[in-house]
Amino acid sequence: MNISAKQRYLAQIGSALYLLLALPYLGVRVYYAPLTQLSDLITFMREADIALPGLITFLLMLVHGWLGLRDIAIDYLPRSRLYLALKVLALSVLFLGAWIIFLTLHLFGGDYGV
Repeated sequence: MNISAKQRYLAQIGSALYLLLALPYLGVRVYYAPLTQLSDLITFMREADIALPGLITFLLMLVHGWLGLRDIAIDYLPRSRLYLALKVLALSVLFLGAWIIFLTLHLFGGDYGV
């Protein structure tokens, strides 16, 4: 799949705008939530107004980071190291994405006595 520079730019700007709005909202919600135990955190993360925006935020952070670091690597790394650096970066992003999905499924599928 070949993505143009304009599409990458729009994806970077779109993810930045979402993060600009979502991170303060999530930060304020976490600040005012009485989280003293793990069960409180799990209950908090299962709330509808936290779960979906939180998941989208983490996934868009990965997209934003991938696009930014990819462009930096292409611009500043020598060609001899570029291929390996992009492979390591891609595997890291895929691993983090899989980990986020695993944690989300575990959070909503697990029984924590809450």
